[in-house]
Amino acid sequence: MKLLTTALIGLASLVAATPAAQAEGVLDRVKARGELRCGVGDPTPGWHSLNNDNRWVGFGVDYCRAFAAAVLGDAEKVAIMPIGWASSYEALRSGEIDVATTSHTYRIERDTGLQVNFPSAYFFTGITVMTRKEHEIRSFEDLEGATICHISGSSDEATIAEWYRAQGLTFKSLPFDTMTAVSEAYSKGRCDAFATEPALLAGFRLGYANPDEHEILNDLFSIDALGPMVAEGDEQWNNITRSVIFATVAADQYGLTAESAAEAAKSSDNASVRRLLGTEGELGKFMGLPADWGLQVVTQVGSYSAIYDRNLGKDSASKIEPGYNRLVRDGGLFWSPSF
Repeated sequence: MKLLTTALIGLASLVAATPAAQAEGVLDRVKARGELRCGVGDPTPGWHSLNNDNRWVGFGVDYCRAFAAAVLGDAEKVAIMPIGWASSYEALRSGEIDVATTSHTYRIERDTGLQVNFPSAYFFTGITVMTRKEHEIRSFEDLEGATICHISGSSDEATIAEWYRAQGLTFKSLPFDTMTAVSEAYSKGRCDAFATEPALLAGFRLGYANPDEHEILNDLFSIDALGPMVAEGDEQWNNITRSVIFATVAADQYGLTAESAAEAAKSSDNASVRRLLGTEGELGKFMGLPADWGLQVVTQVGSYSAIYDRNLGKDSASKIEPGYNRLVRDGGLFWSPSF
């Protein structure tokens, strides 16, 4: 009986200690620091780059700010850290950064084998190539035997190799450690094609002396999902980052904008809208966030379509059609569960 009592006391102590142990995670570190550390990839127009005012801007950067708005109530309380694609895994595991919006392709081997989590996809795309118009490349088959530049060790490399192998064709691979190096090699004529996502290619093309001399093929080697990454093992932080992405998508589903969200929080008769914006329910409490975390995301950063349009779409220099990056009801792949 004494042994059983001792065991029960020990179990009770373990259960009591569990919330405290869980609480010592990324959320607490961010709150204590008063700043969210967000890792971004190599400078890429439309995704993460410095503007003329030396301010970080881009699709991935906006999601850094959305996470800060949710957790700290201020989208500007974020340190943008340009760590590059290859370094992001270790930076997350070591705690150097809290989240990475380096926008890696969501692959099962990464999600399960690199001690990182992909909370949710926030961009659907694929791999294609940019070539010079003078070469008159109309399809991937036209690049038989050609040299294709790409980033080293990326999913792009494996995807392209698998496609050409399946077709019984060959190509010459020329990898580089950074996307900037890939772009420079292509611009100097070291390769016949530059391979990566269409949105990235469009951004780099804008920086060339004569952008109209280059074209991006419409064909895709694959259809991929990109998303932010967090370190494995912190379910609370994983839930927060996923919920912030869903909040931006839900804003579009409910017709909310940065300008209309505050009024909707007070007057909407839609329970899901009120829960998203913090005027009903305890969603914020469940995640360790303020009740109005969703309202702060939408009012300070915007809905998904607003983030897309200003960085990549109709309000940007690239003016890339959303394609898959629309709500399901509009023919895209995005949907948010009810709040």
